[in-house]
Parts: sequence; structure tokens; C-alpha cells
Amino acid sequence: MLGADRPAVLETMTDPDVPPQPPHITLKQAKAMISAIAKRDPDTTGIVKQSIKGVTDELLPHRER
Repeated sequence: MLGADRPAVLETMTDPDVPPQPPHITLKQAKAMISAIAKRDPDTTGIVKQSIKGVTDELLPHRER
């Protein structure tokens, strides 16, 4: 589909508590994101929980369930 020769619609389901991040976030970017979330977002707790889960999933080996 991404190689189509005409416009296409790509529908995805996302979690509103997961902020978009570049694949290799710098410390400066992380600090700015945390500062912005803490000051302006009413669901800061959900965002922080999902961000920690994402980092943990990347760092720890996955276990089969």
C-alpha cells in the first residue's frame, strides 16, 4: 500500500497517552517533553506510565507469554 501510485488513507489505532517520539531521543528532547507534559497535559500520569513501559520494553528482553 505504501508503494501505491495514488493517494491512500492509512488508518491506525494509537494510544493518546503515548507521545510521539523520534527513534533516538536526546536527553535535551526528553527533558523538553517532560517539562511540556508536566505543565500542560491533564493526563500526565498516563503519559508517564506508557513512556516508562515503552523504555522498559526496549531495554529488557521479551519473555514468551
